[in-house]
Amino acid sequence: MDKIWQAKWITDQKFANLIPRNVFHKELDTSHEVEHRDDLKNHHMLVRKKFHLTSEIDHAFLDITADDYYKVYLNGKFVVQ
Repeated sequence: MDKIWQAKWITDQKFANLIPRNVFHKELDTSHEVEHRDDLKNHHMLVRKKFHLTSEIDHAFLDITADDYYKVYLNGKFVVQ
């Protein structure tokens, strides 16, 4: 099944201008040792997204990703972690 993505990244403004690191192939990274900023260590954020379904449906799919951890609630009920 080919997906037609209509997604938009949600990010904290502190990270918006940082250059992403290739965490899957670190040996290909030619940059010097990266210094981690103290103000970004152990940084967590809460994101809420409202959406409305326009028609009666039997099921829906939610594609979600996070750096390392997330919890999903739908209508106040826990769905997945």
